[in-house]
Amino acid sequence: RLKCKLLVESLQPRSLRDEVATIIKYQARSAKQNEKELFKLIVTKALEQDRDFQRRKRSRSKDQIERKVKANVQDGESFQPRSKYRKVERGGGKQPARPAPKQQNTGKKGNSNPPTGGCLHCKGDHWLVRCPTATDDEKKELLRMMHERRDNNKGPKRPHVDA
Repeated sequence: RLKCKLLVESLQPRSLRDEVATIIKYQARSAKQNEKELFKLIVTKALEQDRDFQRRKRSRSKDQIERKVKANVQDGESFQPRSKYRKVERGGGKQPARPAPKQQNTGKKGNSNPPTGGCLHCKGDHWLVRCPTATDDEKKELLRMMHERRDNNKGPKRPHVDA
C-alpha cells in the first residue's frame, strides 16, 4: 500500500498525478493496494494525456499555418511551406527547360538563412545546392551521407506498452 502511494506521489506531470489520484480515490479503490492494477491505470491515463497533447499540438500547428496563409493571401502572396532540406535535382533524362523564376529586388535578404555549420562541402556561407565549388555528384553524395547520419542518430521509438 505504501509502495502504491509513493508511486502515485512521484508521478510527473502533475496533471497525470492528480488524475490518477482522483481515479484511485473515487473509481478504482483496489488500485490503492494492487500494484499491477495501479500500473495499468497509470499507463492508460498517460497514453490518453499523450494522445490529447499530440492532437492539440497538431491542431495548433494547423491553425498557425492557416493564419499564415490568410495573412499572406491578404498581402497578395501565396504561402507554401518549405521543406527542412533542399533537394538536389537528379540527373539522367531530359527534362523540359523551365523558365527562370522572376526575382524581385526589394532589398530584403533571401527567405532562408545560411545553414548553421556552413556549406557541407566548403563550409561557406551558403547552402550546399548553391555551392560554387561542389559538382553535382559531390552534392548528391554529401546529401546522402547527411541523411544517413541523421537517420542513424535518431533514437529508437518508445516501446509500445500493452495495457
